[in-house]
Amino acid sequence: MTSDTLPAIARFVYGLALWLCVVFPAGALHPAAAQSPYPDKPVRIINPFPAGSPVDYVGRLIANKLELAFGQPVVVESRSGAGGTVGANAVAKSAGDGCTLLVTSPSTLASAPA
Repeated sequence: MTSDTLPAIARFVYGLALWLCVVFPAGALHPAAAQSPYPDKPVRIINPFPAGSPVDYVGRLIANKLELAFGQPVVVESRSGAGGTVGANAVAKSAGDGCTLLVTSPSTLASAPA
């Protein structure tokens, strides 16, 4: 059969089968890059409410469990103000390495101005 006699859908299916059988498995032959274990530095949990609040209490409970699981220090920081948006803003502007977390109540972010 020539490519002129095959319908377009058949050429697509043949091409897809060729890609799945030849090209896709070739990518699996490359060795995986070594990664450092997560986290590789202390983890910060930002609490956007005053210290001693119920959200702070929950954050500290989570921090204790994460310290045991990660083997790294986990610090809870209180950054209160503007109904929780100061702390949320600090987390949003932090490095995207996953070592800064936010603990908050759902109503805070739902009622924050867009």
